[in-house]
Amino acid sequence: MVAMTVSTEHIEIVPVRRGGTRPRIIGTRIYVEDIVCDHYVRGWSAEQIVRKFPHLTLADVHAALTYYHDHKEEVDRQREEDRQFVEKMKRQAGPSLLDKKLAKIGLTRDEALERVRRGDPLSPR
Repeated sequence: MVAMTVSTEHIEIVPVRRGGTRPRIIGTRIYVEDIVCDHYVRGWSAEQIVRKFPHLTLADVHAALTYYHDHKEEVDRQREEDRQFVEKMKRQAGPSLLDKKLAKIGLTRDEALERVRRGDPLSPR
């Protein structure tokens, strides 16, 4: 095994329920992947992330992003595994109560969301 140097000021590696470990910001429940999603998927700046999570510092956010860039393949792999796990659980659970109610009025969840975004009623087609 190759030794890794990890900044211990802001990031810790913790075990997770489904097995394995994940990097998170010390003293919080905020994982590196949460910061990555807020920054790269939602397009939030470090300052916006700190406003969302006022218990974080800019240094915490930048440390999380630095950790991500230093371990990109690993974090991306973990995110993909999580996505696949969620999809598997959704398939096993079957349609949600919301999906069943929408189906009764002839809508899919995506169609209902689009109507809500436009301000249209969710009445049957």
